[in-house]
Amino acid sequence: MFGKLPEVIENLVFSYLIYEQDKQTISHVSKYFRKCIENIPFFEKKRLLTDRVNMVIEELSDPVHHIKANGHYKYVDPDLGNIWETYHKWEWPEPKIDPNYTLLWKPGMYVDVLDKVQVWGGARILEVNFRESIFNTVFGVNPRKRRIYFVQFLGWSDSFNEWVSPEKITFFGSKTIHPLNIGKYLTGTHKRWALYKDENWRMNIIKVENVDVETNQKTITITNFYNNNFIRDIVTDDLLKDIRTVTDATVFLSILPGRLEHDVYNREIKY
Repeated sequence: MFGKLPEVIENLVFSYLIYEQDKQTISHVSKYFRKCIENIPFFEKKRLLTDRVNMVIEELSDPVHHIKANGHYKYVDPDLGNIWETYHKWEWPEPKIDPNYTLLWKPGMYVDVLDKVQVWGGARILEVNFRESIFNTVFGVNPRKRRIYFVQFLGWSDSFNEWVSPEKITFFGSKTIHPLNIGKYLTGTHKRWALYKDENWRMNIIKVENVDVETNQKTITITNFYNNNFIRDIVTDDLLKDIRTVTDATVFLSILPGRLEHDVYNREIKY
């Protein structure tokens, strides 16, 4: 049903139905409406997927159930991360352009953050605090404090959490690759984190090097985080199949747990 709708209409439908609060509101109208929502094939399959992932989490919490194959944990279908994205991508906040007013981010919000190595990554705001400006200290002006934010980068261990200033934060998916449409939101010449599959799924840095004005064809470089090797390629549908947005869920369902620090795949998989 939804696959035949225009993308704009499809997004509008899911942006309303996807949230539990909205589904509950509709369900309160009558038992008929509640039954209609529960029987939508999309939500039936989503429930089965959630149950399947919860079983994986339960097995990983018990070392007795770990099964190794060729030195790696063989615990999930390698396509499970992509399946998860298919059913959850509408739950992420839509990307927005930079506004002409000062934003006050709040704990719990999902945003894009420029990290210490000058690469953009998705993150969640954990805390907000105030710090006195260096300008005040140097020039001896009246004390003036500014907001700073403690963020947790999605898909990375808690050792990468850091305090950042407001100018390093923007709307989720506007600097990284938004899950809603990877090809469409792979824009801008800045560096961003992404999952890329060669032999296995790994953290990589993706940068758009060139865009052909006539054909809108994009040339990108993909730099491996672990060995610094890089490739230059043209963006095609086949290439996009090997790229995923970095979230706690996609990292957990894509990268073998033996390669992750415990606090990453032990997080609650919200999306």
